[in-house]
Amino acid sequence: MIRVNLEPELPIEYFPERFKDPEKVLFFDIETTGLSASDSAVYLIGCLYYREGCWHFSQFLTESLSDELPVLKAFFQLAEAFDTLVHFNGDAFDIRFLNTAAAQYHLPSPLSDMQSIDLLKKVRKHRKLLGLENCRLKTVEQFLGIYREDIYSGKDLIEIYQTFSRTRSERLKELLLLHNREDILNMIGLLPVLRYADVTEAPRELLSPSEIYLNRSGTALNIRLSSKEVFPVPVSAVCGNNVRIDFDENEVLFKIPVMIGTLKYFYPDYKNYWYLPGEDYAIHKKLARYVDKDHRLPATRETCYTRVESLFALKPDAFEAPVFKTAWNARENYVELTEDSAFVYACKILESL
Repeated sequence: MIRVNLEPELPIEYFPERFKDPEKVLFFDIETTGLSASDSAVYLIGCLYYREGCWHFSQFLTESLSDELPVLKAFFQLAEAFDTLVHFNGDAFDIRFLNTAAAQYHLPSPLSDMQSIDLLKKVRKHRKLLGLENCRLKTVEQFLGIYREDIYSGKDLIEIYQTFSRTRSERLKELLLLHNREDILNMIGLLPVLRYADVTEAPRELLSPSEIYLNRSGTALNIRLSSKEVFPVPVSAVCGNNVRIDFDENEVLFKIPVMIGTLKYFYPDYKNYWYLPGEDYAIHKKLARYVDKDHRLPATRETCYTRVESLFALKPDAFEAPVFKTAWNARENYVELTEDSAFVYACKILESL
């Protein structure tokens, strides 16, 4: 078994903010000779962690497949000091592969008892927002402007490893180590992409309104929110109800289509209301006794409403607010936007992404 230890210089700006105890976090990635642990082996495990103000990087490389057990033991021994795993697609592949391999050797694995953070799942959830063609690691790296020297895929490296295990070529060894090293070290550069996910999961905690105004034509409400975090890449998206969202540095900008006019709020229990044709609205029956009988009619579903003149936008899903319509059977549901409710509206849009 070959063990490599490095102390790379990496940014830490987002890292301590993301984790309660940064020194309990272990980044890792594996390289294998196939997709199934039942008929394949792990030949390389790399991991990264932060201790006493310094990054530490270790790799465990098998010189032949007979080294698989020593590699597993060495990695598990190191992993026992941590409680959180960070990886890219590790839930579906890396962790499952290592646990299966450990079981084959009757070797206890600490991985199942650790918190797992899969960066791929976070990226995949917001792929459309980020405008990604796919969610491959190299695609996300390119989106963030992360440079990669390695040119090989994991599949390409299987043949390279098989040749290395026969020849012990230093050049091939470096190709194997480089691919795994960049997979792991680049995860630190990937962490800022989680800021987009953060503001969709907790917008009211991370954002605050800085400017709300109508455009000149009165057809859109612009909302500018200040973010506690800086977004690594400007992103624009159009989501439900044709709302445009722009992430730019430490701001989230909304352009919400609106209408200024009069809409109707329909009371649900129309049998308890009377309609006043002369006033064009309904009142509760306890008040109707003060109105002349000639000026009132029993309310129906279509006439049991009150009219409100205000600024309205189409209602997002799960937005709890009074619903306004143009008519009782109209499909479009609107909500009233005020200076206070506009921020809540924007947060609901983010939470739906």
